[in-house]
Amino acid sequence: MMSVEYETEENFLDASDTMQNDEHMDMLSTVEEIVAALDIFINDRCLEAMRLMESHCDTSIYHALGNTFCHLMQAFFSYEPEDIECAIKVMKASGDVCNQQRHPSSVTNNAVTKMIMRPNYDTYTELEIHAELCYAECLLSRALLSFIQDDNLVSFIRGGLRIRTAYMIYKECQYILEHRVWPNQKLRDHFASGVYLGLGMFNLIIASLPKRILKLLEFIGFSGDMDVALQMLEEGHKLQNSLRSVLCSLLNIFYHCLVRYMLGKEVDNIDYFEKLSVPLINKYPKGSLILFMSGRIKSLRGNITGAVSLFESSLVGQVQWDKFRQFSHWDLTFFSIFLGDYRNSVKHMEILRSKSNWSKSVYSYMKAALLCTCDDLTEEERQEMIELMEKVPSLKQRLVGKSIPPEKFASMKSEKFLAQNNWLFLPAYEMLYVLNYFLFVKGNISILDAVLVKVNRALDELNEESHRDSPYYMDNYCLGIFLKGVCLSYMGSPLSAEELFIEVYENQKSLKGDQYIVSCALLELGLICIQTTNYEQAVQYLNLAKKHAMFYAEFRIHLALQDIESKLSQ
Repeated sequence: MMSVEYETEENFLDASDTMQNDEHMDMLSTVEEIVAALDIFINDRCLEAMRLMESHCDTSIYHALGNTFCHLMQAFFSYEPEDIECAIKVMKASGDVCNQQRHPSSVTNNAVTKMIMRPNYDTYTELEIHAELCYAECLLSRALLSFIQDDNLVSFIRGGLRIRTAYMIYKECQYILEHRVWPNQKLRDHFASGVYLGLGMFNLIIASLPKRILKLLEFIGFSGDMDVALQMLEEGHKLQNSLRSVLCSLLNIFYHCLVRYMLGKEVDNIDYFEKLSVPLINKYPKGSLILFMSGRIKSLRGNITGAVSLFESSLVGQVQWDKFRQFSHWDLTFFSIFLGDYRNSVKHMEILRSKSNWSKSVYSYMKAALLCTCDDLTEEERQEMIELMEKVPSLKQRLVGKSIPPEKFASMKSEKFLAQNNWLFLPAYEMLYVLNYFLFVKGNISILDAVLVKVNRALDELNEESHRDSPYYMDNYCLGIFLKGVCLSYMGSPLSAEELFIEVYENQKSLKGDQYIVSCALLELGLICIQTTNYEQAVQYLNLAKKHAMFYAEFRIHLALQDIESKLSQ
């Protein structure tokens, strides 16, 4: 027996190496299949991609992860209860598949324990290592979706705990990436791209939050740094042939060109994001998501007409999942206002109102407000406008027992519409400001001048005797001079704008309901002071603005204060 053991030891080692190589090949072929499915997905063949993901989702961790991603996207965009319920079930099953493939110590020990007494990850198989990362991604997806599945506090807390667990696993995966000996470079790159994507996303989101929330999150173990986020997503982007490289690029571009603009923060380096988008445009020239992204970047350059053309092109390609068209319909609604095409705005908002479940209250108000802007309404359209406004308050939803701020705004405005005998003052331009679309035309003199002409004309009409008797006259007047100030400020006339913003602030006690205009005026005064490096005065205006701020101004105020801190620290 002893001689047999001795003779077969070398053969045993060879067999072990062969088994390890076979494992690497199986993993690589699986990941490459998912990479191909992701390409198909971005090229608008979503149903075909889903079928590929579902083919082995009950046994393969990467097929399970891909299936989770597809259902997350479908549920997020459709907001249909059945899609959300189906996605939650898929995510739970995918999490189970990944959990079964994790190392036994990963299942029995939590992430904190492993950070104190770290195992030797070189003894883990490739499958066990990748299962860690895939499990974190499935857990995070399930947590994010649970926030919109159920609005009670228990679900909110459970979702928060899942996010924290996913974050701790991501941090441990970062340690694995940096300290493990990797036998296969390609598999390491696929793993690395997932770590960069996950931690990059966490840092992006957390770094954008107000300080008081950020301090609380840091206390319970989270951390967020915008420079770290950009560095990680850039590293993920560089791994060009890895599974999540494309997702790193898309997340980086969409966050800065879409989310941050929604929060009221301009992009500092458009050239960088334009360069980042080139490989995506070359790889997916007709993908609707890429066309939308290209339109967004073009709009950041101030080319609104070119952006509208790309948004319209993006609507043509996506036929399997029409819910993906919502981004383009949304932007077409508001950019068409700048171009003076109110009928086109109404058309795209009606598509959103009829096909999207995100907020029937907001969509109904917006369509009615846009109809209110049109001069040539038929009697049927006028009646529809009134009926939509009447329905707005009853369509409100609640999240964790509280009203959703945009819906509260829509409800407030619909009540004002009815109180003013079915009329609103400059509602389309008001929406453009509240949703931060004026940032896209900053410095675009031709568009801003056209808006200014219409605002001045509306103010002249408002000063007629029939309007001056209204109890809402001062609210409407302050809205008008505020929008005039925004146009002048963004056209490069800050001193003229400053006078108008100060006039709004001085009239705050005369306002009946639109107190939010005061916070917006103070915000704009603060931003003018930042441009002139008068930071002390800027801080005073911004802190004063906080007292009157509503949801859409709060983040802009926070970002402006953050900007001042950054400049002072340099």
